[in-house]
Amino acid sequence: LCEASNGTSPYCALQVRPLPFSDRTTANLATSYLGQPQNIAVFRTNGVDFEANYSFPALGGNVSLRGLGTYQPTSISVNLPGAAELNASGVVGLPKWRVTAFIKYSNGPWSVDVQQRWWSSTKWNTDPSIIYSEPDLPAVAYTNATLGYRMGQANFFFSVQNLFNKQPTPYGGFGGASTVPGLFGGFYNGEDTIGRYYTVGIRIRR
Repeated sequence: LCEASNGTSPYCALQVRPLPFSDRTTANLATSYLGQPQNIAVFRTNGVDFEANYSFPALGGNVSLRGLGTYQPTSISVNLPGAAELNASGVVGLPKWRVTAFIKYSNGPWSVDVQQRWWSSTKWNTDPSIIYSEPDLPAVAYTNATLGYRMGQANFFFSVQNLFNKQPTPYGGFGGASTVPGLFGGFYNGEDTIGRYYTVGIRIRR
């Protein structure tokens, strides 16, 4: 990097020479190299979060709608000057779009809640120069539903998580330590690996 910049790079200060850098003779070969931390990496990102709420009466009860969303088109890192830009947005583990929607209908002591999670399709790798024969990983959606009944200070509920028994998208990570998401589990973070399951419970307020 020092040679490529013709001696103007800050990395040239890490090379100790007897003469100015402009002297390209063998008499000015570096006599030592300094090792010290340098802030050479670059990271930048942008995006937007949004939320919407709306309630209205319907069918003798009340309907509440709520939506949460995130759009993150860039999450760019450059490991060192001159290296390729790596955009992690839209890649496995960081979809560009993430949306969660809530619908609740309540009528007297009864209530029904539905939660819908969705995120957009993702690519396999941050490096755009790497081409995969496999298609991008598809968008993912999960639905949860809860039936509730209120009796005094007690609230009884019956929940179904992953209502449609959506199976996780197969994904095998590669390289790195065992902490790399998907390396040994065969899926990536955020996927439901249990499948449909049920919960019955009671909440009491005092």
